[in-house]
Amino acid sequence: MHKLKITTESITPKLAEKYLEENVDYNRPISQRYVDLYARDMKAGKWIVNGETIKFNGTGALLDGQTRLWACVEAGVPFTTAVARGVPSLDDVDRGRRRSMAHILAMRQVKNAIKVATALRTIWRWEHTNWRAQQIVPSTRESLELLDAYPIIEEITQVGARISKIEGSSEICSLVCWRLTQLAGLDTARSVFERLSQKKWDSLNDPLLRYHDMAMGAKVVMRKPGKLVRLNWLVRGIDAFMNGEAHTDGLFLRWDLSKELRRLTGEPKQGVARK
Repeated sequence: MHKLKITTESITPKLAEKYLEENVDYNRPISQRYVDLYARDMKAGKWIVNGETIKFNGTGALLDGQTRLWACVEAGVPFTTAVARGVPSLDDVDRGRRRSMAHILAMRQVKNAIKVATALRTIWRWEHTNWRAQQIVPSTRESLELLDAYPIIEEITQVGARISKIEGSSEICSLVCWRLTQLAGLDTARSVFERLSQKKWDSLNDPLLRYHDMAMGAKVVMRKPGKLVRLNWLVRGIDAFMNGEAHTDGLFLRWDLSKELRRLTGEPKQGVARK
């Protein structure tokens, strides 16, 4: 039996390629999603040594860590990590429960950690990616940096949740509240979402009333609209209200997947210019 030895190493892209050549046969398939995610952290200098190891067996074959090594190659920069040599097998590796973003936030004593985690993922995607590409998600470090930079996201999550009985997706609620807050301030966002939740209509032609009726009606039809359609309903309804429009029916809310995502008046095409 080989003796287990653990060291800390700085692995360059060239060394990562060398280690990958020693990969064991039939290792699990590479997840490009996680390669990209780790590579972003490495390239941005956000990768930290957290005690997780790159694992080799007693003959030098790579057992665990291929995703991190491919990320190093993709990022083109070195990273520092713990390395374990002499690991007999992977039979008892990765048996612990994965720590989710919600778990991390709860340890930070963030209230409503699950909803805040959803809001962080959704807002990050809106600000940094093609928002329709759901397979792209932020790393733990990217999510925490977003929250540290904008602690107001915790309150935005609470404000957005006020219309959860109308729009059941916390992703949609938090994202639209974020966009409105960035554009007009949290007080305005709070006022608009309060109107919706309390059904405070200015008149029967109030755009928020029309949105409310459209959203509630969608809950009982056989063919329910998807999240992108409902997102665009909410954006259009709020924008019409903010612009003082009056509508006798909900036709102005209609949107389909062939169209660009709707924006609030004054909002940039992709995401909102942060304040």
